[in-house]
Amino acid sequence: MDSNFERSSTEVLSLQLEEVSKQKASSRPLYEYGGGTVEDFERYCWEVHGVRIYHQQRVIAKAYLEMAPPFRRIAVRSGHSVGKTTLLALLLDYEFSCLKNCILSSAPGKEAVKDGIWKEVLNRRQKAQRALPGIFLRTPELRIEDDADWWAKGFFTNEPERAQGKKHPRLRVYLDEASGFPQWFWDAVDSSMSSAHTRMIATGNPIHAKGRFRNIFTDEKSVWITFTISSLHSPCISVAQAWELWEMIREISPELAQECRHQVEEKVEEPWHDGQPPEVVFDGLAAYSWVKEKLIEWAGDLDKIRTRILGLFPSDSKSKVFPDSLIEAAQRFWLEMEEEEDELIDEDKPKIHRASIDPAGDGPDLTVLSFLKGQRIHYAWATNESDTTKQTEMVEEWMESLDADNKPKFISIDYAGVGKGLYDQLLKSRREKPHIWGRTRVIKYWPGTRANDAQQYVYLVDEIHFILADKMKPSTPYAERIGIPPDDRVPYIEKKGEEPQFGGVKSCSITGHFNTRDFAEDEQERKRIDGKKQIEKKQKKSPDLSDSAAGLFISPQMPKIAVLD
Repeated sequence: MDSNFERSSTEVLSLQLEEVSKQKASSRPLYEYGGGTVEDFERYCWEVHGVRIYHQQRVIAKAYLEMAPPFRRIAVRSGHSVGKTTLLALLLDYEFSCLKNCILSSAPGKEAVKDGIWKEVLNRRQKAQRALPGIFLRTPELRIEDDADWWAKGFFTNEPERAQGKKHPRLRVYLDEASGFPQWFWDAVDSSMSSAHTRMIATGNPIHAKGRFRNIFTDEKSVWITFTISSLHSPCISVAQAWELWEMIREISPELAQECRHQVEEKVEEPWHDGQPPEVVFDGLAAYSWVKEKLIEWAGDLDKIRTRILGLFPSDSKSKVFPDSLIEAAQRFWLEMEEEEDELIDEDKPKIHRASIDPAGDGPDLTVLSFLKGQRIHYAWATNESDTTKQTEMVEEWMESLDADNKPKFISIDYAGVGKGLYDQLLKSRREKPHIWGRTRVIKYWPGTRANDAQQYVYLVDEIHFILADKMKPSTPYAERIGIPPDDRVPYIEKKGEEPQFGGVKSCSITGHFNTRDFAEDEQERKRIDGKKQIEKKQKKSPDLSDSAAGLFISPQMPKIAVLD
């Protein structure tokens, strides 16, 4: 019997390529493509492998290859058949062949390692139009003879100790199907990222509602550059067809249609290449007919549409005050309003309406100063400094930096607990330094207060959070909508014993803070949000940024005395 029948097709192909590559492998990088830009990469893909990359792949490749400090990590969540594994394989081959980088890649399971990225690398190299550096080994691995400092390896392990990553100044870490990795694997492979110049790219279908891959898009979003590729982005689907599919989604769920509308709006019509239609040039990517069939088949299961077509995580809107979809929509709106405001002359630019402080005591929690300017929430600073005198000085410094006509009408303070001391200090400052404060008043509110209606009362702290959530909704009239900043516009953060930070890896995630609070209905069907003790029990971060933002929607006319029925 032919021994080839006992091996998988991938093993047979790799065995053949190993023999061929030993004969014609180069030992020099392809320097003519070594600029490390997306243009060099795109040219390499076409001239060496005969592969066209489409718009969404190009955007991700550019962000990865031209990533600027402090960012070192990129994560991509995707629907089905969008070419993410092909993109990883091309990037791996480019970085190895042209940039002489060392690459460590993995996927959940031995077969996934061999049949994912490395099978693509194998197929591309076998058809390459010129000799490439490196001998392809079945492990799988690319190796340069007589150069132990230049390699690319795929690995799988189910033992934490063996997953401890390699360290190298030019190391690149590629993780495919990253949503399937357990936490211990992430902890182990993170050890490879200790060098300042290492980079990581992780891709996966967002099928799990919990886990590290989801946390990347929430709690860790301030240190990752994140992308979403929907099946609607496929170059085999025209813009007109994408809108037809969007209309089908709208009939199934108007809310989901609102959430994914931007995917169609940002879609770029791919040009036909060499007279060939996109479905020929981009063979294997999601087609209009496939998406249409699946929308009909999965009409009763929104999470399948979300995860397998739109590249979104399962919805958390049933439990979160600020679900993922609401946060992302509000962040997109913030950027849209920023563009509009940039075009206005100085006299027409919006002024600050109000400000809010969420005070914190000793410990890791942050005292946060936020303000509402036009339709956008901003953060002046955040600090873990617990001394109220120093906090007052920081407020005074911010107030003094504002023009008289741009000072907020009021600053609201969460008066409960540690807030009393800061409130008293600010009142004293306002009396003694009126030139700093101008028209600004200092007001307080209590989490235990209820709205002054014995028939329809809600707790005030719940009320202001849901007021903010309603104003963030895309369905809210345009002139009343509120935007929250993206994670790369993090606040000024001052921590004891450290230099002040703006942005960077020490900053906190706005998405993570907003997505922390769960809610439930009480016995009278009123929505109640998690308190700080409940949040601590669930081992979640204190939502200081979202709490400060909610305080912006306190009104000086809101009741100050609880009304009990």
